[in-house]
Amino acid sequence: MPTTTTTTTTVGGTTTTVTETTSAASPAAADGVAAAAPSLTEEEQEALKNWSIMSGPGRSSAWAPTSLEVPEDPVGPQGFGKGVLLVERPPKGVAIPKSCVKIVDRPLPKECAPGTAIVKNELISMEPSHRIWMSAADQYMPAIGLNTIVRGFTVGTVIMTSDESKLKVGDQVTTLGGVQEYTTVTFETDLGVFVNPVAPGVPVTLNMSLFSVAAGFTAWVGMKQICQPKAGETVVVSGGAGAVGSIAGQLAKAAGARVIGIAGSDAKVKFMTEEFGFDVGINYKTADVAAELRKACPKGIDCYYDNVGGETLNIVMGQMALYGRICACGGIQSYLDAGTGTMQAQGPSNITNIIIMRLTMRGFICLDHASAIPEAMGELGALMAAGKMNVREDIREGGVDAFIDTVNLLYTGGNTGKLMLRLV
Repeated sequence: MPTTTTTTTTVGGTTTTVTETTSAASPAAADGVAAAAPSLTEEEQEALKNWSIMSGPGRSSAWAPTSLEVPEDPVGPQGFGKGVLLVERPPKGVAIPKSCVKIVDRPLPKECAPGTAIVKNELISMEPSHRIWMSAADQYMPAIGLNTIVRGFTVGTVIMTSDESKLKVGDQVTTLGGVQEYTTVTFETDLGVFVNPVAPGVPVTLNMSLFSVAAGFTAWVGMKQICQPKAGETVVVSGGAGAVGSIAGQLAKAAGARVIGIAGSDAKVKFMTEEFGFDVGINYKTADVAAELRKACPKGIDCYYDNVGGETLNIVMGQMALYGRICACGGIQSYLDAGTGTMQAQGPSNITNIIIMRLTMRGFICLDHASAIPEAMGELGALMAAGKMNVREDIREGGVDAFIDTVNLLYTGGNTGKLMLRLV
């Protein structure tokens, strides 16, 4: 069982909890708290390998048609209690204004409708994609419909059910439950797609980080199936202290690669090198990134896991080694440009290096690889048990009213690790 160290601070009425989940061979935490020596039992490792979340063949069109197929979701997550309703799309060039949403409150029924269950949400995952989902830009899922509840991955507990053979009261599940206190689950359409049991034998918060589709699985697909680093190769990860980048970099280390991480503060550089085991960390806000990469990668960059796009991609593209691989996972440097149309991210000025250096650059959406989830979860669990995977979680506590302030931390660099909102 992994060990979790939690630090909670309250400043100006806002409560922040930073959680670090460590494993047997972990280095000391950055704040000086030594890691304990936890492990997963063989049974727990096997359970993770056989975990059945979304293990069907390929992408489900019900889960993720593109916005070209279905421009927006006119229904959104259904539920009760307080919820965050999208009432207008965020303008280009800014984070998400509070004026874009409205808090609604719907009474909780005494019993659920036939064919459904009601889940009390406890954790809501904050995603960089929230800014895109709330816009009308072209995207990999339908945009959130106006006057519907904002989309979001959640962990919660079943409190009512119409069929105990489907879901029992007390079951803990992950859902695409939205930013609301209670979610309605429809058995016919949701089970095995939108609703799944939590990962067995691990702290429940890891369902929003290491064992989530949006973080751990995304890191695994990009690093293992696209970058495919080999022992002795050089790997660069942008957003290296974030939820996805920190896991991706540790996967590369486990493969024997040398890893350079890029992040936006000295504290995050320290996390990358001391907690996640990266060989080099670069603060892009204070350092000359191009010069630091030339120093750290004198023979060029074999693999680049790109979470940010923009100028960082431009710099790395100019230093790729022959036959290098680039995994295009995210482009947060352009997400604030998502407004009412297509995002106009500036492309690399040296794009012809793809030809000259015989590079491979591939974008992906993790849901297209859903059949590999059991394999990925088994490997991530085994790495944690072996002391080769640490996770840092940034848990903000409050009601759904705190959603905008919390999610906007992703666009200002105010979070450390996987950001989530705990409903209290």
